[in-house]
Amino acid sequence: MSSGGSPRSCPAGAHTFRYRTAKAHRSGFANRLSESNDNDLTYFLLAQVKVIQQAITNLKAYLERKATELWDLQQQLEGSEGLNQRQIALLRHALRHPSFRYSVLSHQSSHGVSHQTTRSDLQKLASRGLVEAMKESRREVFRVPVDLVERQ
Repeated sequence: MSSGGSPRSCPAGAHTFRYRTAKAHRSGFANRLSESNDNDLTYFLLAQVKVIQQAITNLKAYLERKATELWDLQQQLEGSEGLNQRQIALLRHALRHPSFRYSVLSHQSSHGVSHQTTRSDLQKLASRGLVEAMKESRREVFRVPVDLVERQ
């Protein structure tokens, strides 16, 4: 196509088949049907709709599986002996926000408890492998391990 964008400047039919997915391009089936049918793109579009529908189905299944994993893990954590409500609340939040980092100060202000109680809560979670301690600048922060689901 020229800089003016006019289809007349293209080789015959070149502008008709500009949009192809890798899958349709590989198989070529939908394209061949379109080409043999006076450039009717119905077959190509129907094939793309099927690909999109399958992707949506796969996404729904994945989200359901992850939601079930999250629910099961929450139930396990709530049934764990030795965890208080503050720790369970932190873990619930952390499971929904896996990249979130928790500091002693943030946990303390969220629950209105003393510095020592907060520090103790976080250190107990770390000793059980439910959070990982790390340093950011000079302060200690905690986060949920990436493989927490597999650890339980």
